Amino acid sequence: MGGSFVLWQAMFQQQQESASVAMNKNKGRVLWQTDGPTPEINSMAVIIDWLTKEGNYNRWLGGDKQNGTTKMGIANAISQVIKDKRIMSERQGRDIHIKINCLEQQFQAVTDWLNQTGAGVTCEESIREAVKQRCSYYYKLVEFMSDRANTTPLSTISSIKPLEIIDCEVSGIGVDNKSFCS
Repeated sequence: MGGSFVLWQAMFQQQQESASVAMNKNKGRVLWQTDGPTPEINSMAVIIDWLTKEGNYNRWLGGDKQNGTTKMGIANAISQVIKDKRIMSERQGRDIHIKINCLEQQFQAVTDWLNQTGAGVTCEESIREAVKQRCSYYYKLVEFMSDRANTTPLSTISSIKPLEIIDCEVSGIGVDNKSFCS
């Protein structure tokens, strides 16, 4: 009887481990915008809030050289803020680093697109919609990222003015490049 009990116990433990692995596989990925306790509190909101706090984006670009903090150190600090807000998905510093890089790439792509006169879009409403499709956080980030040399070439910084669009004609709106870092 002792040998069969040990065999039963080993089989039971193996079943539990298999069930645990299966459960973890089924969890899948949780979107950064929907991983929080409320729609307003989520990983992406924490990142956007941090980036749009005065001086933080400049800290990110240069690291915090006065304090010896690297981008990875900053990303790890943001990760801790996410944990402190009781957001259910654990976000590692490296994942936050990648997410911020993706936001910068999206922002740059929209800036380039806008500098090319909107690629045939002349209606302000259509431009806004196209911008949001390419980078849903563009209008939150523009104040903090737009005057950086890495997002706006130096030769055009002084020539950029707010969009003044009168005509509401849309010709060949090519809004098919979906947001790749959402």
